[in-house]
Amino acid sequence: MWHTVGTFPRVIPSLVAETRLPELRSHLAPVDGGWAAVAADCVVFLDPHLERVGQVPLPPDELSGARGFAWTVAFDRSLVVLSTAAAVTGLAPDGGVRWRVDRSTRDGSPARCQLDRSGQLWLYEPAIDEDLDELVVLETGQAREVARTTLEDCSGGGALLIPHPNGHLMCVSVGMGQEEPISYWAQMRAGRIVLADCPGYFVTQVTAHGDRYLSIPHDHPATISVHRVPDGTVLGSCTGEDVLNRATPDGFDKQTDSYDVTDAIEVSEDAVIVGVSRELDDDRRRHFLLTNPALGDPVPVRYPVDMDDPALGPAPAPGQWLTWEGDVVRLWRADGAA
Repeated sequence: MWHTVGTFPRVIPSLVAETRLPELRSHLAPVDGGWAAVAADCVVFLDPHLERVGQVPLPPDELSGARGFAWTVAFDRSLVVLSTAAAVTGLAPDGGVRWRVDRSTRDGSPARCQLDRSGQLWLYEPAIDEDLDELVVLETGQAREVARTTLEDCSGGGALLIPHPNGHLMCVSVGMGQEEPISYWAQMRAGRIVLADCPGYFVTQVTAHGDRYLSIPHDHPATISVHRVPDGTVLGSCTGEDVLNRATPDGFDKQTDSYDVTDAIEVSEDAVIVGVSRELDDDRRRHFLLTNPALGDPVPVRYPVDMDDPALGPAPAPGQWLTWEGDVVRLWRADGAA
């Protein structure tokens, strides 16, 4: 259990490292024991101490005028993939273009993309017109398509693709506006994409050991949950209302307040950190540590520096996590959470 202070329990984490990434344009993705992020017109690599250890320039003509983009990096940093409405482009470590696949979309949205640990590129292609969304796999040598399947229950969705550490499974979690999210386990088998149900709501993380995944609710009073891989058995759950009632002095009054669960990340084998934004806090995210996997005993995190609405990200070392806001990235440790 982590160490708490004060008459009302709270965790004050230690700041491990801090860096600035001017013009930060993306989340921070775990890569090779550190992280990668898009800042300005480059993919930047950070080591476990947030030291900058390399970068790959992105083609300015691909980014200029793009309404949005998606990106992914090989686990050994040998390939960067940039996805825009116009094309999916594979880039060498020096920024040179290895291949480019032109594409067309209905609304100018990029295909979501993720490289798996075996080096295959997975693409989530939103539907054009009234068609259904598709999942596509490319080999990354020449960007040759090796498999494609239609997602029968998804149309015009936005997906998060999360590789399982075993190198074979890909979690595909799809949000579709006001409809309930749908999640799948996908894998290549005998040249085909095979799908299986991934129970829960919107999946935020497959844990580093690959034995659990976390999901957060799309509506209320749905639950934040820790699930077992691959059958989805619920190992622990709670609602955002539970967290606010048990870990904040004023509790939660659903007649005068509302909330959203924004993040859920495993910090260690014993701890999970969640983000909850509430109307009374001007919808700013607040972070809470809970026991893992039961999701009990929520305790608010009180950072020793001022942050308005920080996002959360995982860290490779047990007991640590990332926050980022604006161009400032910080690495934190909760004493006792390892």
